[in-house]
Amino acid sequence: MSQSKKYREVSELYQLCSTGKDLKEFCIEVGVNYNKFTEWKRKQLWNEKLGRMKKSVSLYHDR
Repeated sequence: MSQSKKYREVSELYQLCSTGKDLKEFCIEVGVNYNKFTEWKRKQLWNEKLGRMKKSVSLYHDR
């Protein structure tokens, strides 16, 4: 399993199962490096933001 796929699964599991649980604690429980996971998550969020920005810019250029 690729690291990115594993991180994606951890992110989804955390959202489903983390009532009242700290992200760092959750990463420890599922055996994921917290620092690497948060770095991956930041990159994912940044890429999503850039993707949205590119889409909105392209909408303006299509006029």
